[in-house]
Amino acid sequence: MPEKEALLIIDTINSCCAREYELPGRGIKFSRIRKMVPLLEKYVSRYRKNGGRIIFVACTPWTREFLPRNIRALYDNFPSSRYYSEDSTGKAEDFYMVRPVEGEKVFRKSSYDAFTNPALGKFLRRNGIETLLISGVFSDACVNATINGAFSRGYSVRILGDLVETTDSRTRQRLQKLLKEYSWPILYGPVISSRVS
Repeated sequence: MPEKEALLIIDTINSCCAREYELPGRGIKFSRIRKMVPLLEKYVSRYRKNGGRIIFVACTPWTREFLPRNIRALYDNFPSSRYYSEDSTGKAEDFYMVRPVEGEKVFRKSSYDAFTNPALGKFLRRNGIETLLISGVFSDACVNATINGAFSRGYSVRILGDLVETTDSRTRQRLQKLLKEYSWPILYGPVISSRVS
């Protein structure tokens, strides 16, 4: 594994993957995500075995008290975008299938971009990380925001195209396709397959 590289895994948590957190009435279903996660799990196992550095990113509870002012204002002003978690058990933020092992870092975020948690940037700088392999969910939301955040802070990014996914929505799947084929490779970095990285 390159010494200055880390694998960043974004939001592979129950509220973004597990069937019981789907909202079919709002078109939020995760079957494509659940098909991708076992592939990610295999890749993580191989990456770990080869001595690669793995970093997990997950949301704080997606409830009003944990979210920043701008997201609360968005939800207040545009009710169609409102998405608060109704789970107060903490299970929503538990990792789904792909879990950190001892010694691997977990950073919590209360917005879309993982870099809104300043501890992530500090950790990367302290450890000399210059390149991030990006994986996780939702490709058109938190993954995309984190790619933007990483690149704007000077990191090189490589997106694992088969290890990022979004909801089953046809619109979101089309957007993901455009991100993978056009936006990401032109603006941020190559979209590669986990089988060749």
